[in-house]
Amino acid sequence: MQPSNGGYPLTGTSHPSAAVRPLQIPIQAQHAVGAAPPGYTYIMPEVNPLSPPPTDLQLIRVSKPWKIYGRMLGTVIVATFLAQLIFLIPYGVALNDPFMSICGGICAAPFVFLLTFFRRPKLVHLQRAVPDELGTNVHRLAMGGSLQTPAKTRFAHHIVRDDSLLDTPPSKTAWMVFAGLLVITTFLTGLYFTSEAGAIVAILLFIIIGIPAWLLGFSIPVVAWWSWCTRRLGLHTRQREAESWLVAGMLSAIPALTINSMLFPIIAGVFFSDNVVQLLMPVISAPFGEEICKGLFVLAFASSIDSPKRGFQIGFTVGLGFAMLENLIYILSSTFGGPIAFTLTALVRGIGSIPGHA
Repeated sequence: MQPSNGGYPLTGTSHPSAAVRPLQIPIQAQHAVGAAPPGYTYIMPEVNPLSPPPTDLQLIRVSKPWKIYGRMLGTVIVATFLAQLIFLIPYGVALNDPFMSICGGICAAPFVFLLTFFRRPKLVHLQRAVPDELGTNVHRLAMGGSLQTPAKTRFAHHIVRDDSLLDTPPSKTAWMVFAGLLVITTFLTGLYFTSEAGAIVAILLFIIIGIPAWLLGFSIPVVAWWSWCTRRLGLHTRQREAESWLVAGMLSAIPALTINSMLFPIIAGVFFSDNVVQLLMPVISAPFGEEICKGLFVLAFASSIDSPKRGFQIGFTVGLGFAMLENLIYILSSTFGGPIAFTLTALVRGIGSIPGHA
């Protein structure tokens, strides 16, 4: 046995060990760097064990700004179902209806699993070959196969958490998509008033575009505001952190819903009539209950607030998450009113309500 130019042990083609699978080198590759001489084959080195990543490691990815939009859509739809179902638990207790509470908890469990699945940590198996005169030319890879380098390198591989920076679509692009949607629904609104036949055509067309219009109507303005805020502040933000703030805003709707729909009516009902309670809910319960809940969820990220800008960013993002979930419900309801109701609701919610919550 003798070492090769690449620093590997060489052996004849009839290697006695069945536990080591030699790498066959074709004859035409004799002059390649690290190639075995005629009549010999490499015995591949053992796979290096996992090692801690360097402290200054920074992952760089190809920009895919619209990828986060798809993740947002899936998350907010799951969070909406989760909020409605979890609300049934205390509501059933208040009504002394254990069956409602049990059903709410059982039905909420799959959505808890889905939300946890969406928010699972993203891990990356990073494999690095760094030039090193004391290294070798061929390395066995942990997942199978091998890596051959022209120069001698030192090989290491790590499991790292994906800490890539937040990459959102340009706000101008998002606003253009939203404006295009409103132009289409406004056209359908005008067509609706032209004649009876025009009204039928407008309704049929709106039914066809209803689901895409709903998805874009409640979500695109949130993306536009989020992108504007992120780029305006100029802070380096990890995507997983920003998504956590957004999801926290969505989840803050659960206690807010409990306050607005159950606690406040019960407490206020002791002192006022039902009609007065209904009038007071949007004036007192909704603003105070929602802001308190959002504020508590912002406090959960107090350790991440290292500057006034960062605090504003976290608060703004939590508010956007809450607004996105609320928009989903309001704009979904407006679609049943046809293109007129949808256009007005989407415009008011997209321009005014979202920054109001944030």
